Amino acid sequence: MRGRTLPLLHTPVGADFEAGPWVRTSPLLPLSNRKERRLTNSTHSRRSSSSLFRPRRRYILIIFIIIVVVIVCDIRGKTWRGPVYIFDKKPRPKWLDSPYTTKSLSKEPLILRVAVISHPSELERRRAIRDSIFRGVPSHEIQFDYRFFLGVSEDMEDGNGGKTNSLYREAEKYKDMVILKNIPETYDRIAQKRFAALKWASRSIFLADTFSNTTYDYFMTLDSDTFVRFKALARRFSVIMKNHKNVNPREQAIMIGRMKYARTYWLNAMIDDEDANTLERDIEVYGPRYKYPVGIGYMLSSFLVKTLLSIEPPVPHHIEYPKDDVMIGFYVASLKHYPKHNSVYRYGHPWNIFSTRVYPPRNLLPRPIDTLIIDDNLGWHDFPGRKYGHKFEGSVGWDSVCVHHIKTEEFYFLRNMKEFQGEWEMET
Repeated sequence: MRGRTLPLLHTPVGADFEAGPWVRTSPLLPLSNRKERRLTNSTHSRRSSSSLFRPRRRYILIIFIIIVVVIVCDIRGKTWRGPVYIFDKKPRPKWLDSPYTTKSLSKEPLILRVAVISHPSELERRRAIRDSIFRGVPSHEIQFDYRFFLGVSEDMEDGNGGKTNSLYREAEKYKDMVILKNIPETYDRIAQKRFAALKWASRSIFLADTFSNTTYDYFMTLDSDTFVRFKALARRFSVIMKNHKNVNPREQAIMIGRMKYARTYWLNAMIDDEDANTLERDIEVYGPRYKYPVGIGYMLSSFLVKTLLSIEPPVPHHIEYPKDDVMIGFYVASLKHYPKHNSVYRYGHPWNIFSTRVYPPRNLLPRPIDTLIIDDNLGWHDFPGRKYGHKFEGSVGWDSVCVHHIKTEEFYFLRNMKEFQGEWEMET
């Protein structure tokens, strides 16, 4: 016992020495008791540690399972499992053999203004579009005026020889190109190009500064990789308008395409025209959910186009890519929701109830306009397997009137398919 001191006891006065794992083992205890005490404390420590880390392990396992499921779903989504063409799955539908007629059953053709969003470098693609989808469309069923809309690229501005000269020679030869000289050719400017196309469509032939809805039925916008069967598009109206009788695009607000949902609205950050050379963006807010047409293309009735362009100051159009398609749905939604003072709009994330409220934006019109929205998911779709993981892919078949993500050489192939024979007139 010489030289040994008693350790400090961690047991409260009057407490049982054996009670509680916090008791420090005394060296004065018999050896057997000390070993038993160490074993007891060690076991309790392991149990405490195990119980402490058990929830954490459970969470890690759950997160791991979620990651595996997401990866598997992503891989499955990137692999197109259906056929590319499905013409043999069902017989040719009767509507393809029924000429387009108006609500009065007259033989007046469908009249369109078509804008193709293009890039200065796409000379071969524009040639393919002219030759494969615009040339030979039967004018007794459908008539259209079309333009390619281009911004200004760097090689056009700095005087780089061949491409600049060839571009303007192309514009002079075909007279179907609108070069927006004050809008740089970048993704961030696509929304401004779409707004410029909207103005072009509605300008009166006789009065360039006024907007008209009396000379055409629909404005149609296409990406430069969208293949269109215009004759089938006109005849498909008997299918998509089956439940909507006496529809008149010159007197009603109508939007046609392939739809998706969004909640983004915009407030004007600046007031200018479509040629304003600025990087400033309009202000994003979030409000009631609405439908918008995805990038395949879309059609707006002439009445709707004139209504949108009659608003002063102009509707927001300085919108970042890739929300240029969402912008069109926002226009339609704002006509319906802005006059309703019970709608709530917020800055920040749409699901954040603590974000700043904007209540409400200014009225665009004195009364709400409810647009007829046609979501044609069979007629408007992406080419299968071309844009991985995109849920708008579909097999090409009888219903396919607008097919997105088409390569340049495939425009000619699709036009010459035996299933599409007779949809374009042979040139003499």
